[in-house]
Amino acid sequence: MLSFFYLFYSIFGWIVCTIAFSTHMLFVLIFAPFVKDPIGFNIACTRPIIRCALWILRIKVHVEHADYIPTDQSFIIVANHQSHVDIPAILLAIPRPFGFIAKKELLNVPIVGWIIRSQGHIAIDRSNPVQAKNQLEALVSSIASNQKNLVIFAEGTRSATGKLGKFKIGAFDLAAKSGAIIIPASISGSFGVLSKRSMEMRPGTITIRFSPPVHTPKSATRRELEQVRIDVVAAISESMSRNV
Repeated sequence: MLSFFYLFYSIFGWIVCTIAFSTHMLFVLIFAPFVKDPIGFNIACTRPIIRCALWILRIKVHVEHADYIPTDQSFIIVANHQSHVDIPAILLAIPRPFGFIAKKELLNVPIVGWIIRSQGHIAIDRSNPVQAKNQLEALVSSIASNQKNLVIFAEGTRSATGKLGKFKIGAFDLAAKSGAIIIPASISGSFGVLSKRSMEMRPGTITIRFSPPVHTPKSATRRELEQVRIDVVAAISESMSRNV
């Protein structure tokens, strides 16, 4: 009986997600060309639709310590990654505009590529060293001038087990070059809502818990970057352990 419920819930859940996604796309396509800040408008449209969809699906997003996010300077939020649901959840959790760094392959996916561009997210093509270097330099400049904030899932992909994976060094190098502070963020509960290897959805609570800022030395050495990575991973690991 329980298996039938989750099957029905999953089918219903994907229908709700499709309707929410289509509604957002239609609204933005119609109105975004007429506003001064299409990226901000896009994000502003996304949030109420996400809230409505998650409410229907009985998926709650619990946020702790969002006050650690600065209001007057650029930041890079470094988070773990458990599920596709992390993205809408963190869109609700962060009060200021921000962008994600996405895989460049996603630019070729119909509609998804348009969303990445229209919402100000970044897709860096590492197969083209010259283009990647120019993109990174432009990104560093926009962060340094407080024009861009980022969320980076530093594991590089969703966890297959829900446990914390190895964090790549790129997020910390970007913080050092741009002068942005790092805000560690732990995401718990989303793996149970929708795991990487399954299409089955379940209701549940996603907890996003921010930790105190971590400052990366300007022009940090490799050893200093490694220490920052250790500190951030420790903060996220400790934060996740509170949900166990």
